[in-house]
Parts: sequence; C-alpha cells; structure tokens
Amino acid sequence: MEGRHGLEHPVRRRSSRDYLGILLGLALKSLPVGTAYAVWTGIGAVGTATLGIILFGEPATAFRLASIGLIVAGIAGLKFVT
Repeated sequence: MEGRHGLEHPVRRRSSRDYLGILLGLALKSLPVGTAYAVWTGIGAVGTATLGIILFGEPATAFRLASIGLIVAGIAGLKFVT
C-alpha cells in the first residue's frame, strides 16, 4: 500500500491511535457524542481526500472539490447548531 511507511511500526501506530483518542475525548467535553463523531469522521474524510490530491496526484475535479466543500460546510453547520 502506497504511503504507509510511517505506520508500519506498531509503536507509532499505537501512539497515533492513543493521541487521536485523547483529542476525541477533549472534543466530547464541549460537543454531544453524535456531533463530535460526525465532525471527527468528516475531518478524517476531508483530510484523506486532500492528502490524496496533494501527495498522490489523485484528480482534483470540480465535483470532487465541491463534495469536499459540502463536507466542510456540514461540519461547520453541525458546530454552529450545537
């Protein structure tokens, strides 16, 4: 699999997972669980798609960029209504 060089080591993978779990726990202090999870997965989806475009040369079509923009708008909307 392309691009997983840093996550092959079990200690790095575990420490990354622990760090992200701590950050999600902090987010849950100010957001309801449903909103926090939706925001968390949305950020992951946007980050993954963006890195795919930047690092791996995936196509940055107008439809793809608009879809990423809609995810960001949804994250912002969830945060504003909470």
